[in-house]
Amino acid sequence: MILASVKSINISSIQQDELNQKIQKYIHYVFEMLKKHKDYEFTEERIIATLLNNQSYAKDLAYKIHRELDILRCDFPNILDEFIHTKKFLSYFNLDKGE
Repeated sequence: MILASVKSINISSIQQDELNQKIQKYIHYVFEMLKKHKDYEFTEERIIATLLNNQSYAKDLAYKIHRELDILRCDFPNILDEFIHTKKFLSYFNLDKGE
C-alpha cells in the first residue's frame, strides 16, 4: 500500500521508525508467504511422480484420459502433441505412443 499526498506531512522520527518497522514486518510476511507458496508448488514432473505413487489410481486415471482423448481425436487428431506432460504420463502405461 502506498500513501501519497500533495502536501508534505511532518512526522516525528519515532513515528517514522514505527512506520518503518511495520513496513519491514509486512514485507517480511510477504516474502515468507511467497517462500511457503513456493514450497507447495508442483512442477509437472512432481505431479506425475505423485500420481505414480498410487499405481492403481494412476493406471485408472491414465485409461480415463486415454478414452477421453479417443473422443477428442475425432476433431483434433494431434491433440496430444500440445500436452507433452500428459503424453509422458500416459507413456508409463504404454498408452498413446504415436497413435
